[in-house]
Amino acid sequence: MANHKELIGVIKDRKLDQVRNKKSKHLGNQYWRLTVNIENEEIKEILVFKEWLEQETIWQEIEQLNYLDKRYLFKVQRKPGAGQFFRLIDWKLLDYEKK
Repeated sequence: MANHKELIGVIKDRKLDQVRNKKSKHLGNQYWRLTVNIENEEIKEILVFKEWLEQETIWQEIEQLNYLDKRYLFKVQRKPGAGQFFRLIDWKLLDYEKK
């Protein structure tokens, strides 16, 4: 997928939310708001939409809290426009020693 960015970091928290924009064709769809700690970047949040994930298992891993104490290489795409945000496309587990 073009125009993606790779970020390294950990997930600190998650919150299930839903699309509220009445003009969106995705109105009512659920998504995860991940609070993240990204290395060398000022990015604090990544959004996860089920339909954008390359691996379906990521959604279940977030639901089941399987991301705790793990470090990831996040593949994200920046959503252009007024509501700019990063949406998760994929991730890869990296070696991590908790400090």
